[in-house]
Amino acid sequence: MRWSVIAIVACACRGTDPPPPAPHTAPPAPRRVLGPAPGGVRALPPHAIRGDGVGPYRLGRPLGEILADLPLGPSIATLDIPGVVGTSVVRAEEGAVLIDGESQGEASFLAVVRPDIARTESGIMVGSTREDLERALGPQLIDHRRARDPRIWVGHAMPSVRFVVENDHIVAVFLARGPGAVAPGTKPVSPPDAGVPASDALPECDAPAAADAIAVIASKPGVPIYASPWCTGEGAALTAVATEGVVTLIGAADGHPHKVGALDAPGVVWAGAIADDDRDDLAVVSERGGADARTIELTIYRMDAGRPSRVAEQDLYRLTAQSARWIGAKLEDVEILIELDARDENVVATGAMVSRAGGEIRDVAPLVPVEVVRRRRAITPDLDAGHPTDDAHR
Repeated sequence: MRWSVIAIVACACRGTDPPPPAPHTAPPAPRRVLGPAPGGVRALPPHAIRGDGVGPYRLGRPLGEILADLPLGPSIATLDIPGVVGTSVVRAEEGAVLIDGESQGEASFLAVVRPDIARTESGIMVGSTREDLERALGPQLIDHRRARDPRIWVGHAMPSVRFVVENDHIVAVFLARGPGAVAPGTKPVSPPDAGVPASDALPECDAPAAADAIAVIASKPGVPIYASPWCTGEGAALTAVATEGVVTLIGAADGHPHKVGALDAPGVVWAGAIADDDRDDLAVVSERGGADARTIELTIYRMDAGRPSRVAEQDLYRLTAQSARWIGAKLEDVEILIELDARDENVVATGAMVSRAGGEIRDVAPLVPVEVVRRRRAITPDLDAGHPTDDAHR
């Protein structure tokens, strides 16, 4: 009896124990929703160099859109030298890509100044050799309406892109809106893709080859020397060789090049042919000055009665040590690369200013255009001493 009571009490006690706690269940994690990346997705280098731009930086694109896409905010430099440059340059890609344009307008000028930031489809970029460039994009375009500093190279494959070549290597690439200037070549014809009507092509003329003409000149080793064919009219042709303050004119007799005269040109930088109606004039770009100031000047010659005579003389650009400091540069670190464009009777000078810092290119900016009037009446024949000095008429 006693054991029955104990069993009943034990069962009753077990029935009053609380139930074991339920296992803990964590609440479900919130659903992850991926939104757009802050500031949008942007292209990373190396960018593609095309005829209309460099990667996302395109000529004609609103500058405000380009500025909005820059990840860390724009770095803007004001480059203002009266009569030379007047612009604000946006430095993108840590200064490797330079963009010029009106603040409320469109990008009108682009430049690349460092390797591995941008390249053409064929792999040409800053740092590539001239040989690589000519193999990928050559031969050079030919258009007698235009002449340019031999350091600026333009090829058939990309007629709107300029490659700046120094010491046989590309040091900068730039593009500008407007008609693409093209480099002079060795034959007076205009390729179909240069945008020049066939009627603008000059008649054929056989100037001595550049290498043969240069071989006639006794030039010091290491001194820059440039040769350009000059179709002087009526089928006649010379090759103008510029070096050491003189432009030497080389003709051909019995298939052999020989000197026919020389133009005194102190400070000559380069000489190149530029069209005038059915023949070429010869443009000579020179530089004078010293440590405190430099002036870039243009003289244009026309062949009349077998003698070259001046039809234009004008100072194009002037730099001083003080004006160079306005853009944070030294005078000796600023270069002016001239391009000439024949427009009816006149010639318009444009091109690019290049500045360096620590030996590396920092800025490339478009030059202020300068118009030069060619006279219809030539003056003062200049081919060697002893020739008659009467004026020649066209």
